[in-house]
Amino acid sequence: MLSRPREKLRRLWANIQSHPLRWGIGTLLIVLINGYILYRLWAERQAFAEIDWSQLDLRWLGVAFVVQTLGLGIAVLGWQIILRQAGYPLPFRQHFKIYTLALLARRLPGIGWDILGRVYLYRQHGVRELLVSVVAIGELVTLGVAGALVVLLTALLPGTPLPDLPIPLLLGALGLFLGIVPTPLFQRLLLRLSPAGEATLHLRWYHVYLWLGISTGVVLIGGVCLFLLASAFSGPVWVALVPLIQTWGVFMAVGILLIWLPGSQAITLSMLMLVLSTMMPTPQALILLVAWRLWLMLIEITWGLIGLLL
Repeated sequence: MLSRPREKLRRLWANIQSHPLRWGIGTLLIVLINGYILYRLWAERQAFAEIDWSQLDLRWLGVAFVVQTLGLGIAVLGWQIILRQAGYPLPFRQHFKIYTLALLARRLPGIGWDILGRVYLYRQHGVRELLVSVVAIGELVTLGVAGALVVLLTALLPGTPLPDLPIPLLLGALGLFLGIVPTPLFQRLLLRLSPAGEATLHLRWYHVYLWLGISTGVVLIGGVCLFLLASAFSGPVWVALVPLIQTWGVFMAVGILLIWLPGSQAITLSMLMLVLSTMMPTPQALILLVAWRLWLMLIEITWGLIGLLL
């Protein structure tokens, strides 16, 4: 019954992927943003020599690992809650194993290996493939909305908000999400994916709020970890905590909006560096961004190895 809508969605996505405008916009953004970054790096090249590597404090990395592992646990808990509501009461340990192994798959060349990994691993436990795909895509969307929510909430706190925040756009995206989910159509889709039908799957507003709350916590912890990593290089500058959390929130929100473009990850990382360069010299922003990417890779490999042992 779902094959016809699913086939329409597949054709629509294929048309989006092959549209020449998509490639033109993606290429233009990559060239313009990275061209400007290269110009800034050349103009501020003397700042490389001023970086004091003797201030590196590995204790902050230990704190970052603990905090980020807490964020991982919250994300895994979100999967457990959603799938339990759909009629699959798997233990937390199994969700952790699948989530961390899927993170390893994300390191493979190409796009979507983490989603395919989750589909395959959950299928071994009897979870429907389409349900896992819907939850995985829903997680991406919810993280993007949570990023917007984090920016809005932190802008109300004492601190230094990012300049020229797109507040109306963020509010509009948040309102659109809360106004559409859950709708009767979305409810019927989830009922069709449930192994026991209406008897076990009852999506309510508090489920959506709970999922959004979990994603907001994950995004917030990600921003805190970015601050902790920066503190490992230069010591804690507490006035930068709120702006760095906002920066990560914007990164998550924009990343979801641009996911349809080729090279979307490169584009959003370049935008992240541009925002970081408003808080520090551009060479330092580049080093922090590279360190952040390497740090994420190392901890995801560590989590994946732990998952293999479970």
